[in-house]
Amino acid sequence: MGGVSDYLTDAWRGVWCSSVTGDLLTFIARPIGDEIVLAGRDPEGTPMRWIFSRITRDSFHWWRVFSTDGGATWQ
Repeated sequence: MGGVSDYLTDAWRGVWCSSVTGDLLTFIARPIGDEIVLAGRDPEGTPMRWIFSRITRDSFHWWRVFSTDGGATWQ
């Protein structure tokens, strides 16, 4: 997975606003395999991904990862 332009096919935009901190995050989201991956940046500008997996009618698993090296690796 590369930059934002790689997400424009079969993708949609998402926005999340924290009611606690007031942070406003924007994402490009798309299905990748059986997961939904939202790519964006945190409030400091660090690339991040929110990943939703094991999606069923009643539940899902969610986690986020960050890249401190421009997308070469994710933690």
